[in-house]
Amino acid sequence: MSHEIRADYGEQLLFPPALEDYVPTDHVARFIRDVVDALDLRVLGFSVRESIEGRPNYSADLLLKVWLYAYVMRIRSSRRVEQACRDHVALLWLTGRHTPDHNTLWRFFAEHRSQMKGLFKRVVQLAAHAGMVEMALHAVDGTRIKARSSNRTGWHTAALQKALGRLDALIEVGMQEIERSEQMEADPPRLPDHLLDAQQRRALIAVKLRELEHLQKTHHHPLEPDARVQQAGPERAFGFNAQAVVDAAHGIVVAEAVVEQENDFNMLLPMMQEVESVIGCVATDTVADAGYASSAEFGRLERAGLEATVALPRSLQSSKEPYAASNFTYNAEADVMICPRNETLPYLQKKPQHGYEVKVYQCQSAASCPVRAQCCTNKRGRLVKLNPEYLSVQRQQLRHNNPVHRQNLRRRKELIELVFAQIKEHERFRRWTVRGLRKVRAEWFFLLTVYDLKRIYARWKQIRLSLPRCGSLPAASAT
Repeated sequence: MSHEIRADYGEQLLFPPALEDYVPTDHVARFIRDVVDALDLRVLGFSVRESIEGRPNYSADLLLKVWLYAYVMRIRSSRRVEQACRDHVALLWLTGRHTPDHNTLWRFFAEHRSQMKGLFKRVVQLAAHAGMVEMALHAVDGTRIKARSSNRTGWHTAALQKALGRLDALIEVGMQEIERSEQMEADPPRLPDHLLDAQQRRALIAVKLRELEHLQKTHHHPLEPDARVQQAGPERAFGFNAQAVVDAAHGIVVAEAVVEQENDFNMLLPMMQEVESVIGCVATDTVADAGYASSAEFGRLERAGLEATVALPRSLQSSKEPYAASNFTYNAEADVMICPRNETLPYLQKKPQHGYEVKVYQCQSAASCPVRAQCCTNKRGRLVKLNPEYLSVQRQQLRHNNPVHRQNLRRRKELIELVFAQIKEHERFRRWTVRGLRKVRAEWFFLLTVYDLKRIYARWKQIRLSLPRCGSLPAASAT
């Protein structure tokens, strides 16, 4: 006869089971311990106590293990981490049954924000040492994450001007009532309380508008001046642009950054240089979406000796229209443009455009051209502008004709968007928990460090990778 399994709370054990027996040999806590023990935290800039005086403190390696395990378990509040140190068997094992309080945990994280980038670099190098970074294909992109500060408490020019208009109307009505009462009463009327409050609010709004004008902004948050209003999901809110570069082999994030700007413009070269600083070289091919595309960026990449395949916006693509500007060719020796009909357009002038100068060429045979109606409507003849990075754009267009590069570009979304989807959906991280660009960057470094550790852990669990000691890896700085 079978019975239901129930807890026997009165059971006594002659030999209590060891805590070691409750943590499986392939548990993530054991992996985190191996990783942190393989690091030289002193080289990375983590504080290591040397004095024998005073009360003993929790070591940097113990607190780092706690935070890494907590983030793996999606616990990011210092108070909840403190509670987990008492409740989670794996954390009891990892800490040796020590229970640091939330103040100790938070101070450790706050005091070592500048070391988080060095920690991230070291984990990437660990992945590379384990053969999980092949440097064949990298994908780069950015995602917008909301700031901790609320959009409602920020200053917005349009909303302030609208509120100012409502208060002006309220004050005007109140003043008219006072004027009517003056004509009917002998005693001078007292200004109503609601009108006094309206005038105070108007003065406060006027101060905010002057501050916005001084800052040359239309949106500003007094508690988080670094944040910018960005498209974060379905709404526009204060936030930051978090960048990442992922290796195609095992999905390891090899470079990261957080910037204030809303778009990805001019971010391709810095992200590729960041990869170079972490690993020492860049991938054979790096792919990015059209948000990174610009003729100036293509020129900077070539001057830096780097190559990337970027999705081209329509303005930089070859057009199927027979007389589109992209179908005109440039003759550098003669400094002329050649139209599709082999007509010559001589140099006319230089003209500023988008922060740089373009050369303008004008057709001289417009009056006798048989396809003038199809080519242009300018009575003086067709004008064609030559971008200073014309050759760089042309070479980028040629990359798009290469089947290998086209295939790499098609893989971009499945590589980099997966990283952001897992962080936002699986990790449920949709809002920064700290304020200020410096703190936000440290949090992003730590998030991606944990993301990479999860990837390495899956491999470690599968084939039991031997983690190298700190001396067998190239040196990594804390900055």
